[in-house]
Amino acid sequence: ITDLAYRLNYDIKDLLGNQPESYEELFSPATILSSNTVTITDIRKLVMDIQGVKNAWVSKITSDSTSSIGDNPENKTPKGLYQASVEIDDLVENSGNFLGRIRKRLQNSRGLCEDFEEVRILIKQSIRLEGSMTISEDAEDINQLVADVLFRIKQHFSPDITFYTLQQMMEKGKRVDEIFDGPILEHGFIDSSDLAKHSRKTEIHASDIIKEIMDVPNVLSVQKIALVSGSSISKNWVFPLDKAKVPAFDEKASLGNFTFHVNGLQTEINKEQVLQLFNQKVLELGSKKPLSASQKDIPITMGTDTRIAN
Repeated sequence: ITDLAYRLNYDIKDLLGNQPESYEELFSPATILSSNTVTITDIRKLVMDIQGVKNAWVSKITSDSTSSIGDNPENKTPKGLYQASVEIDDLVENSGNFLGRIRKRLQNSRGLCEDFEEVRILIKQSIRLEGSMTISEDAEDINQLVADVLFRIKQHFSPDITFYTLQQMMEKGKRVDEIFDGPILEHGFIDSSDLAKHSRKTEIHASDIIKEIMDVPNVLSVQKIALVSGSSISKNWVFPLDKAKVPAFDEKASLGNFTFHVNGLQTEINKEQVLQLFNQKVLELGSKKPLSASQKDIPITMGTDTRIAN
């Protein structure tokens, strides 16, 4: 009992010592806990890990889905087929066969008896806002405030999914087995709860836009808001989206069709400065960057030779 109590005072790596052979059958979390793609969320993460992809949505093809398999309408859709819709990142210059790179990544990671019938890049559907808002006289920099408003609206239209480092995931309170569940990504870790919040939009609600604007400090009210696409399509409350497209906020056109009031009087803004501040916020959020191995795994470190057997 005295001997066991003495040994229990040491860390496990000190009990193993500093001989390499003691660690030959031990594996790091990224090696032992990760897996190939199993769930639809895993596939979605794998596609989003590709440089140039901003967001992606993956779904199973069922007998009710639109399928191009065979010319005979009596043909049943086989199981194990998926379709992937991809939103590209405007901040990244996509060179070469971008769609081919996505297909290759998916084919290299697909499961047995699974395949991807359709992989498509979604077209941008440009939408601008028209209306007016009232700003408090306490606002120190109205140009910065308007830039913040534009940024929140852009994130609502097309949110950026954050890639975290291992340390950041642990600070979020995630367990190690949760963090390493699924495929290892080149650019870090994606919180599955973040993906659950950002399902693909089928329509834009003016009420949600108003809420985003009102959440910016020193914005008092929003009036006469409308969502406009092209030259004729205008909706005041609900804007249905094209199924083959993703919404893209046109901040420059919106500035030209939005008015700002302070104390009941219309105030002028410096549009060039607002766009510069807006673009700066977009760039600060930044595109994903590859992480080093130390940022994506917990390395196994050797202990010291405590000569505990003596």
